[in-house]
Amino acid sequence: MLNLLKGMAARKQEVARLYDGLVSRAREPVFFAGFGVTDSLDGRFDILVLHAWLVLKELKDSAVAQALTDMIFTGFDEALRILKSQGFPTKTVLCANDRVAFGVLAAAYQLGLKVGHGADCDLRVAGHDDHPLSRYACPPITTVAQNYNEIGRLAIELLLQRLDEKSPAAKPGSGRILLNAELMLRSSA
Repeated sequence: MLNLLKGMAARKQEVARLYDGLVSRAREPVFFAGFGVTDSLDGRFDILVLHAWLVLKELKDSAVAQALTDMIFTGFDEALRILKSQGFPTKTVLCANDRVAFGVLAAAYQLGLKVGHGADCDLRVAGHDDHPLSRYACPPITTVAQNYNEIGRLAIELLLQRLDEKSPAAKPGSGRILLNAELMLRSSA
């Protein structure tokens, strides 16, 4: 069972690396300056889909291919379903992470909805985790940035304390650690 969980975790990391690579490759200026692709939501999406297709073609029908497809379209299908039916209960959508927010933006765009914080906007969208490409979305995604270095440092410190049986932190408890986060206000909300 433990080996199965390790395998799933490794595949998830592999898929995340593939996804990040796809998105960063699709943002390379050469496509917009050298190949005449318009630097717009449509142009960016076209380049992303092209790169995704090339990678998925090589992966064939593997579990990694399915997981990558799921990651690329995270949030899109569900947001599209909700927006086509009754819509969200409010004009503000708070997403669990920025990848889901990318999907919500794409669904809103497909339905002709304007996303942003202006009076003429149909929807406001915010994410969480400050994905490196969130600032390049159309519109740029409002999100919450976390200090991952501090999270890692505290996690290691807590782990070492728990391993030291003499330490007071080694005893099970309900101790909580609150970390600072930074709100990155951008155009989407």
